[in-house]
Amino acid sequence: MQDAEARIRELERELDRREALLIHRAPGTVIWLDESKSGALGFSFRRPKSAGKNLLSFVTVLYKHMTIDGFRLVQGKKGSALLPPSVKAVINGKEGYVDLITLSPEYRDALERDAKEAYRQLVEELKKRR
Repeated sequence: MQDAEARIRELERELDRREALLIHRAPGTVIWLDESKSGALGFSFRRPKSAGKNLLSFVTVLYKHMTIDGFRLVQGKKGSALLPPSVKAVINGKEGYVDLITLSPEYRDALERDAKEAYRQLVEELKKRR
C-alpha cells in the first residue's frame, strides 16, 4: 500500500514538473527538487553573458502554475545570496535599484536555501560531465 502511494506521489510530482515546463520559456538548465521548503518545483539557471565578479547565475523559479524570472544568485563576502528581480529607478533624486517583488523573511530564506541546494546540484552535475 505504501509503495503504491509513493508511486502516485512520484507520478503527481512528474506531472507538476511537466506542467511547469509548459509555461517555462526561459533558456537554461533546470534542476528539479524532490523536496522544497519554498514550494518551488525547481530552478532554471542561466549564465550571465558578461560575468561580473559576484554574479553566479540568473535564476528562474518554477512553480506548478507560474514561473518567476529575474532572480540573481550572487557571491558575497558572507557567502552566496539569492536576490529578487529588480529594476533601476530614481527615488528622491537618487538612482538605485528597487525590488519588483516583496517576500516575507521566512519565505525568502526558504527560497534562498532551495535555490542554493539546486545550484549545488547543478555544479555537481557539471563536474560529473567533465
